[in-house]
Amino acid sequence: MILSKSNSRNREPSSEPEVAFTPKNLEKHNILAEDVVLRGSIAFEGELQVDGRVEGTIESKSGSVVVGASSTIEGDVASPNITVHGEVHGNLSIDDRCVLAEGCKLIGDLKAASLMLEEGAVFWGKSQVGSSPKSGKAPARK
Repeated sequence: MILSKSNSRNREPSSEPEVAFTPKNLEKHNILAEDVVLRGSIAFEGELQVDGRVEGTIESKSGSVVVGASSTIEGDVASPNITVHGEVHGNLSIDDRCVLAEGCKLIGDLKAASLMLEEGAVFWGKSQVGSSPKSGKAPARK
């Protein structure tokens, strides 16, 4: 699914070939275009690329989220994987891998199995990274 307010008839001609989306790959790759503001919750499978603005929650049990450099999410995100290039103002609950790329901004708490924090990324919040201890208690400090 591709969501955009743009009218394709008003676009400048491009020399780059257009990607043909078939129903099969449309289910796997969802794009929220730069000129879209979505207020509400998103649930999806496959990959969600957010280039616009989301004011609400994003949730996937089997997908991955890519937050584009010009995008802003104001809400919580729960997904197996996420790569953040833009801004997220909310909590991230990531089952597997979280990448906070150079130039991104995360203002909120983070819980992930693994974290890659690139130089130049901004993160203000608490983090829990790794699998939880088997005892359910935090390890004793010495």
